Amino acid sequence: MFITNPKKGQNDSKVLRYIKAYNEILHMIQSGLYPENSKLPSETDLSQMLGISRMTLRQALLLLQEDGFIVMRHGSGSYVSKTPNVNHAGLEKKTNPVYKCSQYEIELATISYRIDVPNDYVINTLGKIVPWVMGVDRLYEHEKRARAYGFTMIPYDTFEAYSINYAEEAQLAAFVDEQIYEYAHSTKLEIKFVKGNDLIKTHKMPSQNNWFVLILEVIYDKTGNILMHNKFFVPEEDAQLTICTY
Repeated sequence: MFITNPKKGQNDSKVLRYIKAYNEILHMIQSGLYPENSKLPSETDLSQMLGISRMTLRQALLLLQEDGFIVMRHGSGSYVSKTPNVNHAGLEKKTNPVYKCSQYEIELATISYRIDVPNDYVINTLGKIVPWVMGVDRLYEHEKRARAYGFTMIPYDTFEAYSINYAEEAQLAAFVDEQIYEYAHSTKLEIKFVKGNDLIKTHKMPSQNNWFVLILEVIYDKTGNILMHNKFFVPEEDAQLTICTY
């Protein structure tokens, strides 16, 4: 998607320069001039090619990185991000996306939870203040090998609304993995590429190069209230994605 609208409150000519640079570099990538994993020209060469300052170029590059099109590596340069393998994943449907995003037939292997008092990050993420929030860890396996990991935040009022006995592991697993999608009015998905972190390492998630597809999922009820917030990590070499729009 190309950017067309400058941000309010900024100098229009300056904003337009880095937006124009963003769009021109993105066109180079999407046209195949710079395929995935390839290195972009140096900042000096690229700024000369586009006729802009390095400061303006860097604004465009940072935005391209934020949107997941490139990776900027200190001391090395900027590289075009990998794109996931495409298959019929069916992400347009309200179901657990982790099952649709792995090329393996994975299953929920382990689940654990803890109850915490929400901090500022949790309150901001959920968009509300609640007495407590549950954090749920889920590990998915294929043939006894970890293939995906999920971390879930569930606010107190979700359990109240649907009378879920979270002390029963089987009931909790069924709720977070399947039933929540029956109750959901809508979901929002965001997909990114990220480096593995300590949390993933703790769950012994293998990846050839420590890159993962991160699926951010927010599940809403009909009033727009957040029922659940999910983060799923799938090794990038295992991922397959298709998103259909109508």
